[in-house]
Amino acid sequence: MYNKTIIVLFVILITTYIVQSDRGMITIKSDAKVFNPIQRAIIAWDGKKEYLILSSDLYSSEKTSAIEVIPFKKKPEIKSVDEKVFSDMFFLVNREMFLNNILSRSNRQRGVVRKDVEVIFKKLIGEHNISIFKVRKQKEFVLYLNEYIKKNFPDHIKEDLDQGFIDMVDKYLKKGFRYFVLDIIDLSKEVVSKKSMQYTFQSEELYYPLKISSLNNGTTEIELTVITKGLLHYFPEMKVSNIMLIHRPIDIAVKKFKEISEDIYMMFKEHKEVRVRLWNLGGENSQLKKDIIAK
Repeated sequence: MYNKTIIVLFVILITTYIVQSDRGMITIKSDAKVFNPIQRAIIAWDGKKEYLILSSDLYSSEKTSAIEVIPFKKKPEIKSVDEKVFSDMFFLVNREMFLNNILSRSNRQRGVVRKDVEVIFKKLIGEHNISIFKVRKQKEFVLYLNEYIKKNFPDHIKEDLDQGFIDMVDKYLKKGFRYFVLDIIDLSKEVVSKKSMQYTFQSEELYYPLKISSLNNGTTEIELTVITKGLLHYFPEMKVSNIMLIHRPIDIAVKKFKEISEDIYMMFKEHKEVRVRLWNLGGENSQLKKDIIAK
């Protein structure tokens, strides 16, 4: 069995050089590929704050190292959560759909790295080696990453980060995204589900990052459970018509979330019910050109 170290920095690129991206990863070896066939998320948003719980299936074709990136406008707090949260949430939502008979058939470590790049958080969480970067300038961030890769992977790295990655970072910075999460994990040729991680951050709109996958080759399937106080009406980026609604939104009593997620329960505890829906989307990564933004 081949083991592999991945630096998960959730922003994407394509390259034909030694530093090559595939399915959201900057692979260090040109002939190595990392596969991410399924992404899962639970999104709970109350209009001011969001809990984003992420998990995905990953495997690699051979021993290599890679980088993936996720951007945030506000600094997220990060912790691991029990993988059971996904199965428990799935059971709750499907039970409620059955009971309501509405299932449709619709298809602290702080330290300044550079003047314009700060490492504001570093912690080992389970198998995840997490760092949060606060970035003010794209150039300094890219320089730091190039130096980090060359220092830690001297036997593999021969080229700098490609322009696709640099352009994507620049686009997010121009839209006000200042925080990028770095996650180092181990992978093998066998499919593994990443430890579920919860990101908590302030946000005036519901947010799920998709555009970062648009530069990747291949396909992916994304399964989202979305919990809000009410209906969502405004989708300024990805159109709601591009999202498959597995069922019509249903109302679920807030108290039923207490045993699944104390955080989600506390977020909505002043409300009797919340609105829940299951979203599916995916296909070719190249078509995922917009993030999910809603309110």
